[in-house]
Amino acid sequence: MTVAVLNPDQFKTQPWKNGRGTTHEIMIEPPEATVESGFIWRLSIADVKVDASFSEFPGCDRTMVVFDGMGMILEFPMGRREQVEPFGVFRFPGEVPCTGKLIDGPVSDLNAMTLRLKARHAARIIDVDVMPRAILATTLKAQAPVVAVLAVERAVKVRVEGRDHMVPPGAALITHGVLALQLVASAATKVIFIEFAQR
Repeated sequence: MTVAVLNPDQFKTQPWKNGRGTTHEIMIEPPEATVESGFIWRLSIADVKVDASFSEFPGCDRTMVVFDGMGMILEFPMGRREQVEPFGVFRFPGEVPCTGKLIDGPVSDLNAMTLRLKARHAARIIDVDVMPRAILATTLKAQAPVVAVLAVERAVKVRVEGRDHMVPPGAALITHGVLALQLVASAATKVIFIEFAQR
């Protein structure tokens, strides 16, 4: 079991694969992997300031959660359009061409991706308040998942096996091999909870 809190200054900032925006990479597996060389899974935050095409990731499943801003309209082939609202969890194949149109100004969104043949992931929004809340990493039914908790509105205290870890706004807590966490905040807030597991 391992637990780490990563602050935003520890994220790896880099241009999008297609060069149309900026991303802040929180973690990638394996750690030495890159977007170009391939990965099993990746978690990052994208700053979207203008309407732009998404980078394509063939063979990957991806999930997007807008946590800052008013959301986006995603345009896909054959006229398909999807509205991604704040804190809505939207999943789509990485190889499908997609263009994001901003609804009302820039947004920041969390992106989770897994290589379809080797890994899987699940994301959900957790409401946290002043009463401790137990959260189980059971969506993927994995014995040793990798779990990420992103605090996006205010600081959250996460208790793992009796030890408290403070996660500031914008930071992420990453655990390996942990199935149960307890979350509490000084006031009502939301966190993004993501599980990764190998197939």
